[in-house]
Amino acid sequence: MRNAPIQAVATAIRLGGLANIKAPRIQDALLTLTEEQQTQGGTKSLAEYLYDELMKRTSEEGWSYACYLLYAYPTIGQSVVTYTS
Repeated sequence: MRNAPIQAVATAIRLGGLANIKAPRIQDALLTLTEEQQTQGGTKSLAEYLYDELMKRTSEEGWSYACYLLYAYPTIGQSVVTYTS
C-alpha cells in the first residue's frame, strides 16, 4: 500500500469514507514509519517491524504505543479518523 498509486489506495479504502483524503495520508504515515525503522537500522518489512514493536510490550503498553503513533505522527491520526454525519 505504501508504494501503490494513490488512486489504488483510495479505491481500496473507499468504503470507509473520505478515501481521496485518507489515501495520501496513509501513504505518508507508512513512509514516515518506514524511514524511522530504517534510521534505527531495521531491515524487516514494516509489518514485521510494527508487530515486533507491539510484541515487546504488554497489552497496556501496546495501546500506549498505538496512541503514541497517533500523536507523534499526525498523518497517522488523520488517516484513521473517520468523520460521520
